[in-house]
Formats: sequence, structure tokens, C-alpha cells
Amino acid sequence: DALSLNEEMNLTTMLQDIKSGQMELLSQMADIVSEISNIQEKIDHYQKQMEVLEVRINTSEDRQIAATKDILSMRKDIDTLKKK
Repeated sequence: DALSLNEEMNLTTMLQDIKSGQMELLSQMADIVSEISNIQEKIDHYQKQMEVLEVRINTSEDRQIAATKDILSMRKDIDTLKKK
């Protein structure tokens, strides 16, 4: 009977340890999920910044192309005027 009581206490202790371990694991998993959410928000923010930069670069390239065309056109006009 004493052995049975001792075994029962050991089993109860083991089950409490398992429950504590599960609670700690659940807490850690919740922390991980929260951090993943924060990381995703940062990724989304940086993605938007990259898109804005891409638009700015494209706009700058378009302006550069337009300026180059204007310069070439003026050069052509100057060459034509020199020939006259």
C-alpha cells in the first residue's frame, strides 16, 4: 500500500512536470508567433519602401532619357545651324 501511494505521488509529480513543460512550451510558441508577426510587419514595411524607391528610380531614369533626347535634339539643331 505504501509503495502504491509512493508510485501515485511520483505519477502525480510527473504529470505536473509534464503540464508545466507544456505550459512553458505554449508560452514560448506564443512568443514565437508574436515575433513572426512583428517580422512580417517589418518585411511588409520594407517591401513598400522598396516599391517607392523603384518608382523613384524609374521616374529618374525617364527624366534622364527625356533630357538626353532633348540634348541630342539641340545638338542636331546646332549642327544644322552651323551648316547654314
